[in-house]
Amino acid sequence: MRPQSKVFALAVMLSATPVWAASAPEVAPVEITGTIHASAPYGSGRMSFLLLTVYTATLWTDAPSWSMDAPFALTLTYAMSFDGIDIVQRSDEQMRIVDPALSDAEMKTYDAAMTAVFPAVAKGDEITALYVPGQPVRVFKNGMPTGTLPSGKFAADFFGIWLSPKTSESSLRKALLKLP
Repeated sequence: MRPQSKVFALAVMLSATPVWAASAPEVAPVEITGTIHASAPYGSGRMSFLLLTVYTATLWTDAPSWSMDAPFALTLTYAMSFDGIDIVQRSDEQMRIVDPALSDAEMKTYDAAMTAVFPAVAKGDEITALYVPGQPVRVFKNGMPTGTLPSGKFAADFFGIWLSPKTSESSLRKALLKLP
């Protein structure tokens, strides 16, 4: 097992606790500016464990409040390196927390879709997922398209990792959605 995989596994086992404060990008990622025109992020927070930041999450939307009924983008700026499969496996675990009714067949379909778009990341890399209702979710790494993910139920489960009331990372959700 690679050292990064061990760190990632440790993070899963210890149920990482996000930190509220985070430094958000000052400018929206260029890949979302044709859809989202916000001059500042809607919310931002860090996913951390054992005092180590895994990534900073930044939510962008033009809507007065976040919802799946309006376009939004979520950018993760990684503070450490991970293989794409590590990202897919962690997403699987978190999607099952958000939606325990997910079947093995659905997860197999989700895994194939995520494996196709999530590349390995290194410290400083950004993955942005751009959601527009009724359209496939567009995914970018450092501003370059990596592919699309299904909309509908998949998008709700996927973004639910960070934004659902059922998320395992409630502090990060509160920071992203500016909740008390």
